[in-house]
Amino acid sequence: MHEILPYSAPNKGGINRTTLLRKIWTEPQATLTYLVANSIDEHVSLLFVLGGIARAVSRAAAGAPSKTGASAALLFAVIGGSISGIITYTAYSWAMSLVGGWLGGKASTHQFKIVLGWALIPTIATLLFSVPILYLFDGASVSNSLLTDALLTGCSLAQLGLSIWAFIILIKGVMIIQRFEVGRALANMVLPGVAVVGVIVLIASFW
Repeated sequence: MHEILPYSAPNKGGINRTTLLRKIWTEPQATLTYLVANSIDEHVSLLFVLGGIARAVSRAAAGAPSKTGASAALLFAVIGGSISGIITYTAYSWAMSLVGGWLGGKASTHQFKIVLGWALIPTIATLLFSVPILYLFDGASVSNSLLTDALLTGCSLAQLGLSIWAFIILIKGVMIIQRFEVGRALANMVLPGVAVVGVIVLIASFW
């Protein structure tokens, strides 16, 4: 079992339980340190569910227009995303803890779940843009007007920016709990996915 690292909660910056949702955007490093130091995990499962929904809705929007219609596609994304979010992000937290141990880190799965859950906040915010895209494409045909193109471009750029910020927050979180530099933190995040792909390819080679 991984050793729980000692932390000192931040005593400046106005970070407390009531400001976490705001501070994670502007002061992610201090906010994540506070979260882990105080083992604040009561919202992690909800964040995993919302993160899964956000990813599922984003995929649905990318495949729009749907033959079933935007509302049905949204419903399927919410149901499927809720289930996949809990399973995928919990497994990813465990995998990062395991791989991190191989890289010399000592953070627990519990700490990774806290960091990953709160790093999903910008991903969850992409719902503000993916849902309008999904409904914008609802129908048999899509107008090629300048307004439509501008809306699509703006929403896509906003989603990209939010995804990049979520990635950066996760890197910062891994660096905090593992006490890694950027390179090892990045490896800690990427290697679990590489391992999964490798296993899939290995299994497929026997078919």
